Amino acid sequence: MAATLPLLVRQDSRRQTPIGTLIGALFGWLMLNPWGAYAQVGIGTTAPRNFLDVQAVPRTGTHPTGRPLYVTGTVNEAANGFEFRHSNGTQGIGIGYNSLYATGSNINPNLNLLPRGTGRVGIGTTTPAATLHVAGATSTVRFARLSGTGTRVVAADADGDLATVSAASQADNLGNHTAT
Repeated sequence: MAATLPLLVRQDSRRQTPIGTLIGALFGWLMLNPWGAYAQVGIGTTAPRNFLDVQAVPRTGTHPTGRPLYVTGTVNEAANGFEFRHSNGTQGIGIGYNSLYATGSNINPNLNLLPRGTGRVGIGTTTPAATLHVAGATSTVRFARLSGTGTRVVAADADGDLATVSAASQADNLGNHTAT
């Protein structure tokens, strides 16, 4: 890893000031490492180890190097994480330590996954074979709205909305009858 050296900025004909010191005095720490094979920029650190390395609090544990963007901080599971919002602040997307969440002042924002073209969404797989593909040794999907008592049959209405009906009401449709 290349050493972090300050990028100098000329204030006048007699003095040079490290830009990291100049910006650090104004906004907190911002350190540039223009030397070495790749430039590295650090925010919150004087020793960036990634191309853009943002450190909100001191790090512990093992961290990778050489990533295009690496951001760490004390974030919650699904709130107070790293957020990208619309300029009016009403909605956006947040990244918690293990969640993507909708954020903003709008109390009922949508959270969408929109693949491009014929793209697909995979949960537990990087090669989805269907529009929504859930994979894993114990793959199950739970729809809370479809819960109920007893054995139930899931049916789709004309709009494609799923609902349940009792298995008994579908007995003849399921072939549970005696031929005469």
